[in-house]
Amino acid sequence: MDRPFVTVLMSCFNASGFLRESVESILGQTFADFEFIIIDDGSTDNTISVIEMYAAEDKRILGIYKEHTGLTDSLNVGLARARGQWIARIDADDMALPDRLADQLDFVRVHRDISLVGGGCVEIGEGGNFIKRHNYPAASAELIDRLEKMIPIFPHSSIFFNREFVSGLGGYNARFTRAQDTDLYFRIGENGRLACGHKPVLKLRRHSETISNEDEGRPQVIMGLAAIICHFLRKNNLPDPSRMDEWAWQAFIGWIERRLGQEDYLKEMASRLAIRDILYRESGITRMEKVWMIAKKLIRDPSARSIFKGFARRNDLALKLASEAGSWQIMGQGRSDVSR
Repeated sequence: MDRPFVTVLMSCFNASGFLRESVESILGQTFADFEFIIIDDGSTDNTISVIEMYAAEDKRILGIYKEHTGLTDSLNVGLARARGQWIARIDADDMALPDRLADQLDFVRVHRDISLVGGGCVEIGEGGNFIKRHNYPAASAELIDRLEKMIPIFPHSSIFFNREFVSGLGGYNARFTRAQDTDLYFRIGENGRLACGHKPVLKLRRHSETISNEDEGRPQVIMGLAAIICHFLRKNNLPDPSRMDEWAWQAFIGWIERRLGQEDYLKEMASRLAIRDILYRESGITRMEKVWMIAKKLIRDPSARSIFKGFARRNDLALKLASEAGSWQIMGQGRSDVSR
């Protein structure tokens, strides 16, 4: 069997609600020389039957079925099976625009020094309604600078990367059960170049399950900060906690969580997520009711007003924690002191 030039990689967990639209957006691409690896990560709904239905109809689809181990492990399983020179990621609730693969392939053929390219996106609601268009900087240095300041860049679902290059870096870092994309972007930026195309390539869906609640948001923020701190430590030729033993890694994550608590950041984050939840509600609430609910939240909850602090607060905190972690390591006390 001929080797495909592109592998499209998707991981699913109880994704049957939007899976058909996502799969069909890939099968309808104007560029057709791809294999489509769809990994079921231990779903308990009818996700598997949906995958099997499409796999029976299109020989480009390879379904992989495994126990539930999370997104990072599932993507590494897919990378190990992928045959394409380039990997295109897609999430099971997003939709690729028709020319996505063709456009991103054209981009990397022209820019041969690029190991990963992301794309802009059109944000849509649960029912497909337009919310907002997102564009991102094109250059590698500016993208990394944004990440260091905790400013979002292109969505994980939009990336197109060189399989051999990323496999040479060890693939996705298994320690990052969340923010695995942020960690990957940093490591690519440290060893190569990333970029962002000018055209949107994706419809990024926001719905009740993707809008993080407090419990889900905490590990995302903690892991995101861990990725930034590990990046700064590597830049300063200091040991990377994500490459240490499990005891040291858990102590490091615990220290980040305690420091976030001391800075009241987790409380501020929970308030911001509550406001975002109001903004993204689609049914049973009018725009004026949303405005009134947000106003009451801002009046009654001082932590909610942190939304006006913007990214400066996040950047200051990331640099502060990276400096503290670096100081411990320089003094040779990282393993003992970080657990306190």
